[in-house]
Amino acid sequence: MTAGDTVVTFDREGLRSYVYQGVEMLSAGLKANFWRAPTDNDNGFAGIAHKWERMGLSRLLCRNEVLDGKRTEKGAEVLISGIYGQKTTPPLFRVAQKYTVTGDGAVALEITYEPLRNIDEYLPRLGVRMAVREGFERLIWQGRGLMESYPDKKTAALKGRWECSVDDTHEPYVRPQENGAHEDCSFAVLADNRGMAWMVKGDAFSFSAHHYTPEMLTDAQHTYELGREENITLLVDGAMGPLGSNSCGPEPEKKNRLYLKQPVSFRFAFLAFDLQNLSVDGAYDALK
Repeated sequence: MTAGDTVVTFDREGLRSYVYQGVEMLSAGLKANFWRAPTDNDNGFAGIAHKWERMGLSRLLCRNEVLDGKRTEKGAEVLISGIYGQKTTPPLFRVAQKYTVTGDGAVALEITYEPLRNIDEYLPRLGVRMAVREGFERLIWQGRGLMESYPDKKTAALKGRWECSVDDTHEPYVRPQENGAHEDCSFAVLADNRGMAWMVKGDAFSFSAHHYTPEMLTDAQHTYELGREENITLLVDGAMGPLGSNSCGPEPEKKNRLYLKQPVSFRFAFLAFDLQNLSVDGAYDALK
């Protein structure tokens, strides 16, 4: 599907490829994501991480229901729907994605998460993941920073516009785990040294960007065991679960826990652009 200088393609799980001015922006396409590398608190006395593992949140398979697209007056529309679950147990979720591609290459996404059975446990996150190609080391965002922040750990992280390298967002905990997220964001941009940039826009979303995948953080028991990928795993969450203090204290407060009892939707938008020709604010306005 061609839109101006952009060519986008889709597969049964979401946006697969985004080529801007002949450059592929994504080394791994967009997929629904429910897993986070368990924190020390997730591994605490209540054992919520073990419950997440039994639910299969780290290894959910997608069975596609719908993959359909059509041209519109302003561009194109793509509908994708899939059932998520383990091989041997009833499915947990349905995820429906509605993409709108405009003539300037902007891609808007409305994604809906629907529970397919009663889920008593609170969840780690509801979001999407993708991998941005190597070289996009400059990170700019509007939201909480500069330190990491989570729903129940964010008042010390002030709202503003922040900039650092991708490596600087990683928190080197003794045992690798979920880290480096930023709450209440309106946009995040990854850029390379030539000025090529990838923007994600949303409404008070959370994100993290690392040279590590959640699986790598989950599997490593010590920092020295943690490998490093050249591409950048970008996690974008409509809702992130809280941390609590269960390694030595209580679980997260119930008011902060992330449950999925009925369908919930989030909206994001994506755009590749050249910082030499379009500012960050200009790209943000282009996605309105």
